Amino acid sequence: MTHKKHASRDRDVEHRPAEETPLLAHDLPATVAPSRAYQIKVVVLAMTFIVIIEIGAYLQIPPTYQIMEEIICRKHYPDHIVTDAADDICKGPGVAGELAMVKGWMNSFDCIPPLITSIPYGIIADKYGRRPVLSLAMFGLSLEFLWMLQPLLWPDVLPLWTVWFGAMFQFIGGGAAMVQAMVWTMISDVVPVSNLTAVYYKVGAVALSGELIVAPMSAALMTKSPWLPLGLGMGLLLLGTCLPPFIPETSELRKLADVEVEQTLHRAEGAQGPKRTLREQIMFTMKNDMSHVYNFLIRSKRVIALVLGFNLTVIVKYVKMEILSQYVHNLFGWSWAKATMLAPVSTITNMVMLLGVLPALSWYITKRTGMHPLIRDLWLVRMTGIFLSLGCFMVAVAYKPWFLISALVIFSMGTTYTNICRAVLNAVVEPHTIGTLNTTISWVEQLSTLVAAPVISALLRAGASAGWPWIGLPYMAATVMAVAGRRRRDKHPKGRPNSNRPRNKMGNEESTMLDDSVHPKTLKARDLQSLADHIKSGDVKRIAVMTGAGISTAAGIPDFRSPGTGLYANLARLNLPYAEAVFDISYFRKHPEPFYYLAKELYPGKFFPTVSHVFIALLAKKGLLQMNFTQNIDCLERRAGVPDDKIIEAHGSFATQRCIECSTPFPDDKMLEHVQAEIVPNCGTCGGLVKPDIVFFGEALPEGFRNNTHLPAMADLIIVMGTSLSVYPFAGLAEASRSGVPRLLLNRERVGQMGRRTDDVVELGACDAGVRKLASLLGWRDELEDLWRSIVGAKEAERQLASAAADGDEDLEEEIRKVTEGVDTALRLDDDKKHESVGSPAQQDDSSDTEDVQPSIPKAAAPPVTKDLEAEVGTDIKEDRGREGHIIDGSEGAPKDATDFRAQAKKKIQLAAQGMATPLDEVAVIFDPNAPVAEKKNETSASPDALVSGPARYEPATEAEPTPSATGPTSTPSSKETQDASTTDKTEAAPQDASTTDKTEAAPQKETEEKKSPDDSKL
Repeated sequence: MTHKKHASRDRDVEHRPAEETPLLAHDLPATVAPSRAYQIKVVVLAMTFIVIIEIGAYLQIPPTYQIMEEIICRKHYPDHIVTDAADDICKGPGVAGELAMVKGWMNSFDCIPPLITSIPYGIIADKYGRRPVLSLAMFGLSLEFLWMLQPLLWPDVLPLWTVWFGAMFQFIGGGAAMVQAMVWTMISDVVPVSNLTAVYYKVGAVALSGELIVAPMSAALMTKSPWLPLGLGMGLLLLGTCLPPFIPETSELRKLADVEVEQTLHRAEGAQGPKRTLREQIMFTMKNDMSHVYNFLIRSKRVIALVLGFNLTVIVKYVKMEILSQYVHNLFGWSWAKATMLAPVSTITNMVMLLGVLPALSWYITKRTGMHPLIRDLWLVRMTGIFLSLGCFMVAVAYKPWFLISALVIFSMGTTYTNICRAVLNAVVEPHTIGTLNTTISWVEQLSTLVAAPVISALLRAGASAGWPWIGLPYMAATVMAVAGRRRRDKHPKGRPNSNRPRNKMGNEESTMLDDSVHPKTLKARDLQSLADHIKSGDVKRIAVMTGAGISTAAGIPDFRSPGTGLYANLARLNLPYAEAVFDISYFRKHPEPFYYLAKELYPGKFFPTVSHVFIALLAKKGLLQMNFTQNIDCLERRAGVPDDKIIEAHGSFATQRCIECSTPFPDDKMLEHVQAEIVPNCGTCGGLVKPDIVFFGEALPEGFRNNTHLPAMADLIIVMGTSLSVYPFAGLAEASRSGVPRLLLNRERVGQMGRRTDDVVELGACDAGVRKLASLLGWRDELEDLWRSIVGAKEAERQLASAAADGDEDLEEEIRKVTEGVDTALRLDDDKKHESVGSPAQQDDSSDTEDVQPSIPKAAAPPVTKDLEAEVGTDIKEDRGREGHIIDGSEGAPKDATDFRAQAKKKIQLAAQGMATPLDEVAVIFDPNAPVAEKKNETSASPDALVSGPARYEPATEAEPTPSATGPTSTPSSKETQDASTTDKTEAAPQDASTTDKTEAAPQKETEEKKSPDDSKL
């Protein structure tokens, strides 16, 4: 049985991060991923639990108030016999005022236990599980409702105000606030952040369905006796108390991320230090946990601002749920049962919004505008806030039932803000703090209710005494708070772009470049020259730079994910269970040795900044750098001269180190000694492991990163260099920029969504080469080179230049290999074949990798090659894949077989890459050895610029003018001319070679056609 249970759990939770798993994943910890079935199971059970509890709770509210009103009425008018809930005497100001006072103070006292216990119970839930806390909270609530029945049953024995003492039972589990927090946390544990908003819509709709059922049920039962719905509601609450054990425990999905609160549970093997007593262990745990909460609440200004903005409108929620029935009861003189029937108006409106309007609107905004989901949700919050404020004011001034119903519809359209706000809050915090977040929301909500409840009760009492229109005083106050809460949220729209978009590997295969026909909004053209002109215009004052490991490779530091050469690929010698384990905090606690073996190779001091690093420092020097967001841990930005306040190290760095147990800083000199000696350092205070302040899998993002992710949205230019944009949330920073803000990518390949916006500039190649080119266009080249050499020294500068040249040669060889292999496959030169068809596809066997290639011209349009024509042409003719048929002219020196062809192709590609007239994409189809070779553009020795610029394939090639041959005026045409000529001849059905065409007469026509023809596609 135990084996089956473990097997089932293994199926539900898939361990081990994949290659594309983000180092700082926001969705779930890198080593944990719930299956779809597990998610559905948890969400469905949670929804079932919510429905039962909501029905049980709402069934009790109207009858409880009716019974309380009858008790107060008998006390004020002992001679009056109360026979009907619609009794006018019991609606007088004295009875209504005392009822409001009892209700208000009861709600206030109900807030005190959650205020004291929410955060401790939240920590317990994060450490020991959600289910135990949920069970305790339900047990405490059941005891409170049982106590509340006593004064209602025996009012002559227990005064009505003794219902206030029932709040003491909420110290058991934290009360209703913890029930709500635990349910939301369980759902957040298993649902990816990208789906949270949609799931919250559904959960909110399910909760509202309980209200929809309750209203007519409670009204029908109250016409007979208020004790019927009260007893039924109590029975459902007792049933709900028995349900938590059946809901799966979800905290295990977050435990690996909760480093701060688990520090004493996962001590590293072999860690040295004094053993703590039980008392010391308890005190140490409390100190660390409260420190964690302090950092989360006080130091995270963004989170606390959003939480406060969220809870400023809690008064609106209170007036909707707690006093609406009494307000209508007093306003129109309706019975409690009739007043309760207005609840479905609000409920149905909310359900339509949550299940129809909001999902459809979210889809439309995302589909049509491409707006970031977080920004989209913030706009939806603002929209619902407007409805909330307007509807609340209309309820306050309602004078007729039809006007009140219309006001309730608008009011209810706005109350969905809580669902969106909660999703936004869950999207901007780290996974291991979600439990603390939800308990914090509940804590602040209870604090708001503690203050609001007596105030609202006093306003309701004053309004009832003053009569219309002042009877709506509570809703007037709620309108003010709704406006204040909406403005608070508008003032703090900061949010970390989350992982809502698909996470692909390097290159992001799903993204496509914009067509050249799409004109930029801001730049004159999508090239470096236009970007440089834009910077020089003075319109760019804030440049956000995002860098990855690619800018440090020239310094000798490997990147992480490059196949074969990346850091992860070279970690096989450490015998790790998987490459990323070296940066896994759980693995580090047990086996720190592999990390410190690696740290010796990467430790700062042995590497020098590159030109790319110094360019960032130059931006800061000129006052243009807004912020440098870096994924690197090598500290080279600091060494290059970038100010500390302009650097956000998303993954931390080697700059500082501390104990992972007590957070005591560790001296830099001792750390260097331990790293050089390959000795694992231990804390002198508690004996815990010491680790550089590098963010590992399962650790929280640095506070500085979380608090500054809004900056790219304020930047005038985004520069992305040397990153794969595969690690979120860092990868989402570039997407947070405003529409029309130019973005520049300097990288060896296009990554992420770069290149999809109208003002994106993509410069492929080495980062240093792109930086030098941009600096030249800006007129900063000499200043950049001088600053770089002054920092790194002449020797290191020459080494980096030589390394860049070697990298360029490697790139060239790789290009040659790809081109010649493609040509071999496409042309299929065969010594034995003598008859081939011009323009027809090469014969392919079943194993060919070009089976899906379609001929570019119809087979019938290509005339066959006869022996006479073959003798005249003097070579085998094949089709170049992806082009129309071309004839390779010249028999003398033509390639005789595939080996000869490869040799000639390599030579031609080398000449093209070095700046010759023949562009790379023409090499595969032009092989006339008799054609003269063009002069080199620059015969001088290779300059440093040429050494580091890499192959010329990164720059547009220019076509050379046709040069007359020695044998006559008709030289071999370019490929485009050949193509045009052969096409013309084939139209006339004349089976002759393109070289025999009178090119002197056709030259003007060919020149015109050449200008109209599209650019050749690159191989």
